[in-house]
Amino acid sequence: MTMGLSDGTIVSMSGFKQELLEKRAEAAASLNPNKLSGQAVLAELKTIGLSKLDAELVTDCVNVHKACVWQNTDEVSDAQLAAAKKFLQDNRLGVILEVTAGRFGKYIWEVKLAK
Repeated sequence: MTMGLSDGTIVSMSGFKQELLEKRAEAAASLNPNKLSGQAVLAELKTIGLSKLDAELVTDCVNVHKACVWQNTDEVSDAQLAAAKKFLQDNRLGVILEVTAGRFGKYIWEVKLAK
């Protein structure tokens, strides 16, 4: 399939897709330079003090490189949250972690893709 750009240039969609795939591959190659395995990420998050469930969910988001949101009543301290954020950022794992206090003693966890 071919299409035209605003300047009238004819381009192939397959070329566009190839360029997009190359950009994605380049971005992915810059992630996780220390080549941490999922088990290593999980172990470090649990060492920091995150609950087993929260550590597993954050690790899953890192492994499949997706954003997700959940809430639960597992407490997390500011120090634990700061350590987890620093770990994710220092190892360039491609996600940003945010936790906010919700109603009824719950915490809302958000894992966003880093830009």
